[in-house]
Amino acid sequence: MSSKTGNITYFSDHLDEQYGKRGSVSREQYEQGFEVLKLGVVLQ
Repeated sequence: MSSKTGNITYFSDHLDEQYGKRGSVSREQYEQGFEVLKLGVVLQ
């Protein structure tokens, strides 16, 4: 995806800046934590 379209930044690009590209340790930790959060919300 293009990094920016006018004033719009894609969320995946934001995550890349904050946690690194997919496959990096910090990004995978974020993704795992997010999956746990989603599961917790579903179980509520």
